[in-house]
Amino acid sequence: AVAFSQDGKVCVTGGEDASLCLYNSRGEKLGRVASAHRAAVTSVAFLADGRLLTAGRDKRMVVWKLVEGGAHGR
Repeated sequence: AVAFSQDGKVCVTGGEDASLCLYNSRGEKLGRVASAHRAAVTSVAFLADGRLLTAGRDKRMVVWKLVEGGAHGR
């Protein structure tokens, strides 16, 4: 799964390894959240307020606040 922030400055990916990776618009990795879910990440989306919403095969939805070095909070 992949999504871009509304301003196009941040990209987030999620996949089979259940982690999230954040990149800037130049493709440089900003951070990684290992084990963001208990199973594969199936969807990622940026909310209007800049937070990140993810869903996974673990049947959970998680709302993240992006912070330097990755994401924080649930």
